[in-house]
Amino acid sequence: MAKSTGSEQMRKISDAIKEGAEAFMRRQNGTIIFLAVLFAVLLFVGYAFVRSHREFDPVPTSMQLAFWITLSFVFGRSARFSPGT
Repeated sequence: MAKSTGSEQMRKISDAIKEGAEAFMRRQNGTIIFLAVLFAVLLFVGYAFVRSHREFDPVPTSMQLAFWITLSFVFGRSARFSPGT
C-alpha cells in the first residue's frame, strides 16, 4: 500500500518549498565555487610569484610548489561536493 502524498494544497506547498530550497542550494553552490576558484588563483599566485623559493621546499621551484598546493586545495574543496556531505 502506498502512502498518501497529501491533499492538492499540501502538494502545492511542498513543491513550492522544494523549489525554493533547490534554488537556494544552486545559488549557494555557485557562490562557493566562485570563491574557491578565486582563492585557488590567489594561492597559486602567492606561492608562485610572491613567496620566494626556499631550500627546504619539497620541490625544486616555486612554480611547482604553487601547483601542488593549489591542486591539494582544489581536491580538498571538491570533497564538499562528494556524496554524503
